[in-house]
Amino acid sequence: MLTIHLLRSDGSPEPRSVLYDPEAMRMTWDNGEALPTAALRETWGPDPRGEGDEFSVRIVLGRACNFRCAYCHQAAGRYADYVASPSESALKALAGQLGRLVRGKKTGFQFWGGEPMRYFREMRLLMPLLAEASPDCSFSMITNGSLFTEDNVAFLLKVNEANPLYIGVSHDGPGQGLRGGDPLADAASLALIEKVKNGVAGFSFNPVITAANSDFKALADYFAARFEGVALGEGSPLTVCGGVGADCVVPEAQLAAHARHFYHYLLTTPPERMPYHLYLRKIHDFINLLDSNEATPRGGCCVACSDKTVTVDLAGNVLTCQSQYPDSLTSGGESHRLGHISQDAAEWKRPAPVSWEHKENCRDCPVLAFCRGACPFPASEDDEAHTCRQYFFHYLPMLAFVTTQLTGRLFAGVDRCAQGATDSIIPHQARYYEHSQRHY
Repeated sequence: MLTIHLLRSDGSPEPRSVLYDPEAMRMTWDNGEALPTAALRETWGPDPRGEGDEFSVRIVLGRACNFRCAYCHQAAGRYADYVASPSESALKALAGQLGRLVRGKKTGFQFWGGEPMRYFREMRLLMPLLAEASPDCSFSMITNGSLFTEDNVAFLLKVNEANPLYIGVSHDGPGQGLRGGDPLADAASLALIEKVKNGVAGFSFNPVITAANSDFKALADYFAARFEGVALGEGSPLTVCGGVGADCVVPEAQLAAHARHFYHYLLTTPPERMPYHLYLRKIHDFINLLDSNEATPRGGCCVACSDKTVTVDLAGNVLTCQSQYPDSLTSGGESHRLGHISQDAAEWKRPAPVSWEHKENCRDCPVLAFCRGACPFPASEDDEAHTCRQYFFHYLPMLAFVTTQLTGRLFAGVDRCAQGATDSIIPHQARYYEHSQRHY
């Protein structure tokens, strides 16, 4: 159990405190009085995800990409594909196998790269076949936005007429230099992106928080100045994988200031003007957990390891994650290849994800409900150390903000509160970093 300390608006200490159990997801005043989650839910409106899909299929088209993002997890394979371009008959066979897998389920088909638009031929063949097999399905992809043409945009908008299409454009705003190209700087490319934005069921820009891109207001203002009413679908910290990206994360010495800035941004941005839909979803997830009296879900934060998600490449290999290869191994030596799409799902051998309850530093962490242990398949302890620090400093301000919304008081810090122990986790915002250092 953790004790959250509060301040009044004049800066004086609030005599009451909040008791919080991040594992069991219970939060009350120190006298046991409930906090008004219903009022918070009303303030923040409906969940931006809506009803959602019952089942999700992630189709890995290939790894080739025309960009050279400095922090790309797939950097080693971005120049070539391990799967040869399949024939039309092979794609029809794959679509048929996927159709049998999702029969009777409301399904969302996601197209992943590399850069998905490098594989427009494959998408152009697969989309009608999948829609025929699953008529009420939806489609989505995340693209760098640089390969749109009048022809492929016309096709995508035609698809959207029958099946909802959701497109996210990966763009880091002021920090775009780390990606190696900028489609918003070219007038023709910009016009096509605008056409896509206005013509599909859902559109967002998906920035990643890096050292070059850590000012939340500047990032939001960058897109607001160029597009009206655009959503930002990401805004999460950079995850280090295989050491890639370690030199792009927010430096350790700047993490405390980064966290304070984020808390201030959340406090000063009204719900109706919040462009980061990921943060809206995180707030709704937190409230839902508090209301349901359910423990923080096991298994990690990524839905790729959910039994409601299947990831498959064009050769039919079923994988743990769209960033893994059939010959990749987990840190425990298990294959990231579960099996083949032609097999019955019961025959697939899914490696065990490293859930948060098996990570020593997660159980009493204040941000567990937001982070959920991060990646369930960390490549190394060093990767997890980098990711843990970034996630901790990113999500603690979100806990602080939700606490402020629930209590009407400012967040002052949080202490451990177990069997009379007073071991301090964060006695003051200036010491955010000490918690993270203690674990690594």
